Amino acid sequence: MTRTDPTPGPLTLRPATRDDLAAMVEVHLAARAAAPMPPAGGRDVVREGLASGWDEDELWVAEAELATGAAVVAYVRFVRPDARRVGWLDDLYVLPAAAGQGAGTALLDLVKAALPDGFGLWAFASNRPARVFYADRGLVEVEQVAAHESPTGEAEVRLEWAGSPGG
Repeated sequence: MTRTDPTPGPLTLRPATRDDLAAMVEVHLAARAAAPMPPAGGRDVVREGLASGWDEDELWVAEAELATGAAVVAYVRFVRPDARRVGWLDDLYVLPAAAGQGAGTALLDLVKAALPDGFGLWAFASNRPARVFYADRGLVEVEQVAAHESPTGEAEVRLEWAGSPGG
């Protein structure tokens, strides 16, 4: 993704398509590299992780107009509750150049609208900016897991959004 002007213009939220996969991988890698959290696996690991849930997960992108044209600047992956899963936000990543421009909030609001009865997510304990972002938008930290107890090998925090009044 080559950009001459990294400041995004107005956002468009839309369901992701398989054509967005490469851009989503780049967003994921750039966001993880810039955040105070463990680095992501390589491109292939991230691509496989996103592709593996394509048919069951909801994947949305935030697209903005840049100097070079429309580009994916953020994405979210979440699951709707069903007989075997609860509502869950798996990924919400924003390109560092687009941080603070509303893409993360817009995608989180989309998840809230899609999951009005509430949802949960895990964040790395070290990722204080993400924890503040979620707290500022109504999510509450409900559990902390030490690194030695976490499947990731990193300390994590579980957050929940209780849902809209009246669900």
